[in-house]
Amino acid sequence: MLSGDLEFGNEEESVRLTKHGVATLTYNENGDATKNSELKIKSQSRRSKVLIYSGTPIKEQIVPYGPFVMNTMG
Repeated sequence: MLSGDLEFGNEEESVRLTKHGVATLTYNENGDATKNSELKIKSQSRRSKVLIYSGTPIKEQIVPYGPFVMNTMG
């Protein structure tokens, strides 16, 4: 969360994030690739900013070092 106050999810299960909050989306490996995903977001304040990014897991080892992330140390 960059600013504001947002609620993610539906009535049964939701997560509320405020400024500087972080959450992780899950990936269902057995999901149906022909169906679209859906993320419900409800604003709790007048002005909110959020950064959302996603991608398919690469299933490789990652090595974080300084400001870089690689798949090997060498």
